[in-house]
Amino acid sequence: MEAAQSLCLGALVLLIVVVRRWMLYPGGWDPMFSAEYEKRRGALHYRRRRLREAHQAGERRRRVAAQRVARAERDYRSSVASAEGQLRRLHSEGPGDRLTGLGRITLYERTVRLSAADGELDADTGSHAPADGPFEDFPLEGLEVERGTYSSTGDMYLTLRWKTAKTVRVGYPGADYSERDVHRLELELEDAARGARKAREQRARSIAAAEERLAEARADTEAIEEARANSARVEAEEAENTDVSRAHEELEAERDTWESVTGRRPLL
Repeated sequence: MEAAQSLCLGALVLLIVVVRRWMLYPGGWDPMFSAEYEKRRGALHYRRRRLREAHQAGERRRRVAAQRVARAERDYRSSVASAEGQLRRLHSEGPGDRLTGLGRITLYERTVRLSAADGELDADTGSHAPADGPFEDFPLEGLEVERGTYSSTGDMYLTLRWKTAKTVRVGYPGADYSERDVHRLELELEDAARGARKAREQRARSIAAAEERLAEARADTEAIEEARANSARVEAEEAENTDVSRAHEELEAERDTWESVTGRRPLL
């Protein structure tokens, strides 16, 4: 069974070879295989290869030019997207990293957060977890901080006051919070408030610089324009390129010669 299958496969391969030779070098057994026609077969093969190479050379030049355009456009989009992303991040900056916190107050890089309640008290350590639950963020710029003590209970508090006339008072029971920790938070809030204006001015400068970089990125189309001009130049040169037409004429002449000798015209 296997021998029969191998024989059939061999016969099929031989048939394919013969059919292909017939299409390329028609006219009978001698034109297809004999030494008498070897030079003529070689001439046809050479002319076919010349035409194929001429086509491939033109396509290769077009492909390289098109790839250059695609690369320039991709780099342009990437540059613009990067500049847009940087500007978007500057405009949408959140509170920043957490710096410190005590009770309902949490200080971040760009804001002070006031939570609805203290964090849960750890009975073992006597310290509170970070404040949790609903919260509201307030700006650091314009913030004034005042530490005081309730006369009735002796508990401490911090009053946060803004130039907008908004005032918030946060209490710190003496049983849960030390005066040292409350005083330290007061100083840290005051330092952050003093630096807020400089931070805002720096952020404004960063935004202006990012906007300038974005404008430059959008305007920088030189590489795209050069790549497109090169692609158009290649297309024009290939349209006038005579290599393909000359190779085609030479192949046609060789096919004419073959037909005049064998009476059959080879395929391209």
